[in-house]
Amino acid sequence: MAFLTDEQRRNYGTFTQVPDDGQLAGYFLLDRDARRRAMACRGARSQLGYGVQLGTVRFLGTFLDNPEDTPAEVVAYVADQLGYSPSVLAGYGAERTRWDYQGAIKDAYGYRDLKGEAWWKLARWLWDRCWSGNERPIALFDLATLHLVEDKVLLPGATVLERMVTSVREHTNRKTWRTLAARPDATQRAALTGLLPVEDSRRTSKLDRLRRSPRDITGPGAGKAIDRFAPPKSKSTSVECGPPVTLQEATAEQEQEQELKLKLETELVLETELEPDDRYAGWNLNLHQVDRKTDTREAATHGGLHRRGGPGDHQQPLHDLRPRRE
Repeated sequence: MAFLTDEQRRNYGTFTQVPDDGQLAGYFLLDRDARRRAMACRGARSQLGYGVQLGTVRFLGTFLDNPEDTPAEVVAYVADQLGYSPSVLAGYGAERTRWDYQGAIKDAYGYRDLKGEAWWKLARWLWDRCWSGNERPIALFDLATLHLVEDKVLLPGATVLERMVTSVREHTNRKTWRTLAARPDATQRAALTGLLPVEDSRRTSKLDRLRRSPRDITGPGAGKAIDRFAPPKSKSTSVECGPPVTLQEATAEQEQEQELKLKLETELVLETELEPDDRYAGWNLNLHQVDRKTDTREAATHGGLHRRGGPGDHQQPLHDLRPRRE
């Protein structure tokens, strides 16, 4: 499926605007080795053309069919480093030697075509992006272009990269749907299928209503939105739940827990004068009482504020396990 516009195809691998000063210094600045390689070419035109093509492949990730299409500001920046006039580049696009210098640049600086290992590396990179996210095709196309430039892989044709992005994206989508379809069991599949029919009294199916995002931002509206996905539990599923607990009771239990913790801290300070065995026994007892209170409060405040166990489910009081001092 083609997703590039005609304008995007024309701008692919070309100068869409003049590079700024930072880009000129970052991509078109020739170091000592680059100037030496450029000056080794035959003639001033070839020397300037070598420097322009080197900066172009660094910046765009590909060579221009006609190096003379490079912006004048870029040509002037490179020519100034080599000590030539920008007009020296005139006629370089018609010379066949520019192809030879492109091969020399690829060999000297490690650029390679999109094939073999480079192709599989890009395909794997696209697969990981598609599998872990849901990015638009044009976004994947731009990210793949940047990935190739950073990896020193020459950009292929726009159609080649476009088809590659589309193919990998379609394969990952099919694998995603197959993986999701294999997860539900027979009961869950029947429940999902039951969401599709349209009821006689409604115009849409239950699935369409669940897919519709909530519009009421109030508290009751948020509750209704949650109730669509989490209906109230039936009596058969709440075997361990006891009678409801009010907010006042939950608050009172929380205050009792704080008092118990304060009592524990006080006893720990007082018990520092006891023998080691006596202190450990007292600490274990008090910590166990705190755990009991914490479980009771969590059971009371979790979900719909239900108490764990029935009204007659009371545990026996713990006895003081510390040995008596005679």
